[in-house]
Amino acid sequence: MSEENEKNVIVIQDGNEKPKNGLTWGRYGHFIAHYRWWVIGFSVGGAALAFLLTQFYLSPRKTTLSVTVNYDNIALTKAEDGTYHYLDGSPFTYLSIVSDQTIQEAITKEKGSLDLTKIKENSALVITPVTDASGKETPLTYQITGKAAYLGGVNNGVKLISDLVTSVQERAYTIASEYQTSDYLSNLTSASEFEDTIKALSTQYTTVDNLYQSALSVFSGTIAPDGVSLDSRYDLFQSTYTESGTNVFVSLRNELRRNRYVNYQDGEESKWIEYYTKVGKNQIQNLKDIQSQITVLQTRLNDLKNSGSSITDDSVGAEIVTISRSLQSLETQKSAIESDLEILGYTLNSVANEYELHADDTSINGKIQHLTSPSANNWRSECQSYATTLTSYVAKLTTDTDSAEQFYRSLYTKYKNRVFFPSTGVSASGGYNAWLGGFIGLVIGFLGSSLICSAVGMSKLHREEAKAKEEK
Repeated sequence: MSEENEKNVIVIQDGNEKPKNGLTWGRYGHFIAHYRWWVIGFSVGGAALAFLLTQFYLSPRKTTLSVTVNYDNIALTKAEDGTYHYLDGSPFTYLSIVSDQTIQEAITKEKGSLDLTKIKENSALVITPVTDASGKETPLTYQITGKAAYLGGVNNGVKLISDLVTSVQERAYTIASEYQTSDYLSNLTSASEFEDTIKALSTQYTTVDNLYQSALSVFSGTIAPDGVSLDSRYDLFQSTYTESGTNVFVSLRNELRRNRYVNYQDGEESKWIEYYTKVGKNQIQNLKDIQSQITVLQTRLNDLKNSGSSITDDSVGAEIVTISRSLQSLETQKSAIESDLEILGYTLNSVANEYELHADDTSINGKIQHLTSPSANNWRSECQSYATTLTSYVAKLTTDTDSAEQFYRSLYTKYKNRVFFPSTGVSASGGYNAWLGGFIGLVIGFLGSSLICSAVGMSKLHREEAKAKEEK
């Protein structure tokens, strides 16, 4: 081809063909690598932001916390009416677990800033008894549910609910660790009358005896927190206050009534004679009043029975029953007063049907007669010996009461102060997985940042190409 022909060569191009200046996978990868730190930064930031947003905002608004607990093995006692009480007798109610006071105490304990009003307004904490298949409530078993959105999130909500659950345990422990029985001996003095001392000793003995029986109804007799079993302690306690198969205080009461002992100091005989004489006169008057009541009621009863009225009549029958019971009660009071008068030294004149006092007649076995001649038959020495015996028993029973109380407290604080949680603890449901949220944030952050970087890269590439054409 000649030189002239070469100059006339025409190049034909396809009008539909586009220059290769768009975003390709290769260029996309190139831009990601080129702007890698921006992509990484935005991706990690998106993941972190999505994680936090899910964890502390989206998830708590949908998350429900729940736990089922059982208080059967805790220091609560069951009354005959089926209600439960702490050891000090104060009532236990499951609603107290989510009461305003308990919730506020839990908030304060966790040093939180939760709003109790919002919690209550939104029913963010609810407790319900657990029932079996038949709908019957399971004893001392409850489910607590909470809305994490109003409890400071899942973690704070779990802590708060756990504190509510253990509030019962803490109260039961405090009450059990401070538990004491009634003290009937502390008011006794060396001047207390023997009758009062014996009554206090008998009552205190029964109190401690009931304490051991209460423990045996709950715990095994072989349990031994300090090495000595419950059975052994109870056996030792009973044997200490038993003589020849009889309770020692019963024997001492019988001895007191039989020998008419009086707790007095030498030289006080006249004062006590005057005192017991006044007591006797008052008792005689009481006896007369009671006898008058008996006479009136007996007359009315006889009238009812002899009136010809049908005893089956409701009103007549009811009145007869009421009168009969009153007569029985009055007769019991009358017998007690007659016994007391005999002990004081008053005797019944069968002719006059009156109680009389012969203070100087030492043949009468009464307190007043013994005080008139206290040296006879070593009566005064016997009174002093009896006082010493009672004093020793007061000291002994005081020590044994303290020992029994301490042992009782240790049983409940060590062996009956546990709450049964499920193995999973407080569970959360219905929320969003924060890690999944973070992963989605990572993906979105990566795609967004990589596309933006690619757009920036393509824009820069186009400018460079345009500049190159102009220069060419």
